Amino acid sequence: MYRTSSLLALITFFSFAASASDATNVATSWRTLTSNAGAAVAAIHEAEIEQAKLAADRAFTPEVRSFAQRMIDHHTAARNEVWTVYAHAQLDLVDDDLARAIRDNGRIAVTNLATYGGLSFDHAFMQAQVAQHRYAYNTLDRLSYAQLASARKAFEAQREMALRHYNQARKLHRLLPKY
Repeated sequence: MYRTSSLLALITFFSFAASASDATNVATSWRTLTSNAGAAVAAIHEAEIEQAKLAADRAFTPEVRSFAQRMIDHHTAARNEVWTVYAHAQLDLVDDDLARAIRDNGRIAVTNLATYGGLSFDHAFMQAQVAQHRYAYNTLDRLSYAQLASARKAFEAQREMALRHYNQARKLHRLLPKY
C-alpha cells in the first residue's frame, strides 16, 4: 500500500510539475505499464483455462476432474473480470514479452500434459498446477505493487485466488495415490 501510494504521489507530482508534454509522456507510460500488466494477468488466466479444459477431459480421478472444473470456472470469471476492469478504465490489454512468454509456456504445458494418461496425467497436472499457481501468485504480487494501482482491489482478489488455488493444488497432489 505504501509503495503504491508513494508511486501515485510521485507520478501526480511529476505530472503537475512537468510541462504538458512531459505530463502526457508520464501518463502514456503509466497506461502502457498498466496495459501490459493486465495482458500478463489475462494470459495467466487463459493458460490456466486451457490446461484445466484438458484435465477436465482426461483426469483419472474424480477429485482432479473436479479441481480442473473449478479452475475453469474461477479462471474464466477472473479473466472476464480483468477484461471488464480494463474496459471500464478504457485501457487496452497490450501483450508485452511477459504476456507472450506466459502464453507460450501455457501452450507448451498443454502439449506436455497431453503426453500423459491415467494417474500419471493427474500427477503431472497437479504438479503443474502447484508450479503455475505459485508463479501466478508471485507475478500478481509483483505487478500489483509495481503497476496496478488503478485496479488494485480486483488484482488483490485475483492474487489471493492464485494463493488459494496453489494451496488446494499442493494438498490434492499430495493426496493422490502413488503410481
